Amino acid sequence: MFDKDPSNPLKDIEKGSLDLYQVTTPHLRMLLEEHSWLKCWEVPFLFTSEEHLERYIGSEYTQQKLKSLETNTILPLTYSYAGGFCGIVSKRNEINQNYENLKTIPFTNYEYEDMSVEEFMENIYQQLPSNILMYEIQELLKLKPENKFLLNIDVTKHIVVARISMMSKKALSRIPSQYREIFLSTLVEFLNDERRIIYEKAKKNVEALKKDEHIGYNLGLNKEILAIKAHE
Repeated sequence: MFDKDPSNPLKDIEKGSLDLYQVTTPHLRMLLEEHSWLKCWEVPFLFTSEEHLERYIGSEYTQQKLKSLETNTILPLTYSYAGGFCGIVSKRNEINQNYENLKTIPFTNYEYEDMSVEEFMENIYQQLPSNILMYEIQELLKLKPENKFLLNIDVTKHIVVARISMMSKKALSRIPSQYREIFLSTLVEFLNDERRIIYEKAKKNVEALKKDEHIGYNLGLNKEILAIKAHE
């Protein structure tokens, strides 16, 4: 856990202050400009489902791309977190189609006691991945249940929040050679399990969104925007 995420985790891994870190793909792309293929994780509606995403992650093409991130000091392990499709959300069914301005922000605790519905809409729910958005809505309504009748939010699957786990080869070298293979395989399996847990949590939250009569769930935009098929 960090009070503040490092601005360049790759440098921290290289100098030895980090042994293992999950780097978001947009962050990694900024740090490694020559790896433009990472931008595929930011294309709207590229992936149609978690199953589609898993086929992409498991493909030979994607594994080769993952391998291309390896250096003399850093070993890429796996797509440790991929899921939690970001939501495009809107006030009163006014769909926000300005995808370039869609941002995701890390989980934060907010002071809902002093927050109006308008402030919530403007500052929080338009910027959250759908699986975190549902949690924040529930927290708001615990303190201000009367606001339930003022919320009408559309959520549409948009982009994928993806992370790639990177490990220090120096840290790996401290593990006896006869145990390294089993250590790495166990670690990668843990990270893959984390990904599957995220899928299940996201599905449950989406189902909760669908059942709430005061919160809209809109898939209509998928039909209006040309979906780009991922390399399978």
